[in-house]
Amino acid sequence: MVERKMSPNSLENLKKSNQEANAITRESLEISLLQLLERKSLSKITISELVHRAGVSRSAFYRNYSSKEEILETIFKRSIQRMLAPLSQYSKKADLYLIWLSLFKAAKKEAYVISLAVDYGMEKLLEQAIFDFLEKRNEAKQKKWELI
Repeated sequence: MVERKMSPNSLENLKKSNQEANAITRESLEISLLQLLERKSLSKITISELVHRAGVSRSAFYRNYSSKEEILETIFKRSIQRMLAPLSQYSKKADLYLIWLSLFKAAKKEAYVISLAVDYGMEKLLEQAIFDFLEKRNEAKQKKWELI
């Protein structure tokens, strides 16, 4: 049998295609889990039911996630990132009002995911993310004062 070598360009295209397929699989599983959670609790949802709804194989599920809880945690972490991303534009103490306003507006948009996180005991992730944001902001302020 003749061994075929793959060109670096073809190999790169194959890797990119696999990454895209994995991203689509993860997105399908995440959306399907959110849809199922509208009708039943996480403990009542089976992996079989989830993969069937997502249109992916069971092995694709386990290739991307170890549990339903991990999917929910991933969804919530992404939601937190969307909530905190706009806050980096504010730097002055006078902007504190705008920071809170932005955070509350973002929380309103993410209300469903936040309520799921609270229902399943993941609110500590939000608390930690906000704490980290405030701590990073405080460290930046301290460095600024050290330079003066």
